Amino acid sequence: MSLQTRALSSTQIELTWSVDTYADQVQHYLVSVQQRGTTNVTTFAVRSSSITVQNLLPYTYYEFWVVADIGDFQSNRSEIVSQRTQPGEPPAPEKPVLQDQTKVSPTTFPLEVKPTSERNGPIGCYHVVVVKSSSTDNLPDPEMLQTYKTLEEAKNTGNDNIAYIAMALTPDKVGDSTTVTVGDGAVTSCNPDQAGRKRRALTSDDVYNQEYTNSPLEPDSSYTTSVRAYGQDDGGQMKMLK
Repeated sequence: MSLQTRALSSTQIELTWSVDTYADQVQHYLVSVQQRGTTNVTTFAVRSSSITVQNLLPYTYYEFWVVADIGDFQSNRSEIVSQRTQPGEPPAPEKPVLQDQTKVSPTTFPLEVKPTSERNGPIGCYHVVVVKSSSTDNLPDPEMLQTYKTLEEAKNTGNDNIAYIAMALTPDKVGDSTTVTVGDGAVTSCNPDQAGRKRRALTSDDVYNQEYTNSPLEPDSSYTTSVRAYGQDDGGQMKMLK
């Protein structure tokens, strides 16, 4: 029996198979699924020679095998085939922390950034989002913020909350923890070899290739920060924190 698998998404894997003998006598197939590294096996009985297994974990290896039930006997088990689901959305990073009040200046402040877990797949880029607002009481959740690629774009919207991407950090830069200076004027990118591009919407190219300017802050102003994590660039799709 020949078994093929294909990852359709972060939670779905498609299985197809064919039987060399007794194909016209098969009553049903027994499809077994086991997450690699565990002992629990789930078995499905199906009549067709394909199935899409759902509700799987992102970026996780599963092992599959199939047995044909031919009535009076069962076929030999197919070879065990391993397949990993596609990466899913990264978990939200830890809340960034203002590390040292004594190093706060009129236009900058130090911020500790920590990584998120890679259990759902490798991380490709982190964005530090800065929000200037008159009050933090009614700020939306970080994932609901409309952010802009430059401080100038954010100011031109006329929104009460001026939210912009101050810097892009690679996973290597973040490491186990890194302290950055918000407002230091530096230009950063998760792909420094690429020139920045300006587009209306935040696209995959913006996440990984865009250059971001860490514009100096305005004195006597209130700022809030958050960190967004994105999965690795796969040529058009991007996954960010919830």
